[in-house]
Amino acid sequence: MASALSLDQYLTPLLDGNRIRCREVMGDFCQRIEDPVRLYHEVLWPVMEQVEKLFRSDRINAASEHMATRINRSIADQLQMKLTRRPAINKRLVISCADAEPEELGAQMLADMFESRGWDVNFLGGGVPNDEILSLLGDVRPELLLIYGTLPTGVPPVKNTQCLTDEDFVPESRRQCYHVQSPRYRADIHLLIRGSHPVFPG
Repeated sequence: MASALSLDQYLTPLLDGNRIRCREVMGDFCQRIEDPVRLYHEVLWPVMEQVEKLFRSDRINAASEHMATRINRSIADQLQMKLTRRPAINKRLVISCADAEPEELGAQMLADMFESRGWDVNFLGGGVPNDEILSLLGDVRPELLLIYGTLPTGVPPVKNTQCLTDEDFVPESRRQCYHVQSPRYRADIHLLIRGSHPVFPG
C-alpha cells in the first residue's frame, strides 16, 4: 500500500502544478505494483480528497486547486490505458455528476474502474439536463445509474432524477440508483468496484 510519504511525494509537486514531477512520481509508483487500479484507491482518490479539504479550508487558492485537479485528471487518463479489462459481464452503467459538482475527476475514475471490471459504461459528466439523462436511460436501459459527487445543494435534483427514473421505465427488479458523495464513501466505492455485482451499503 502507498505510504504517507509516497502520498507526500505526489501531493507536493501536485500542489505546485509541477506536471513533469507528478508524472515521474506516478511512473515510479507504477513500477512497484502489479494492478494499476491500486493507484486509484491508494493515491489518486486520497490525494483528490486532500486537495478538496485544503481548498475548502482556504489553505490553497483556486489556482492551486485547478492545477491539481487537471494534473490528476491527466494522470487518470494515462492510468486508464494500463488497466486490465476483465471479460464483459453484459451489464451497463450510466454515470453522471450533479450540477453543483465543480469537477468530474471522481466520476471519471469510477467509470474507468467499472470498465476494468467488465461493465459497459456511459459517462455523462456534469451539467446534463434531467430529461436528457432520462432519454439516454430509456435508450440504453442500464442496470445501474450512479450520480457522483453531489454537494448538499445538489441532493434534491438527484432525488428528482431517481424518482423520475423509477416511475418512467425501470422495472422494480432493476431499480438501482446510487448517489455517491466524496470523501465519505471511498471505502464503499471500493466494495462497489471490487465485485462483478454492485454492493452498496444502505
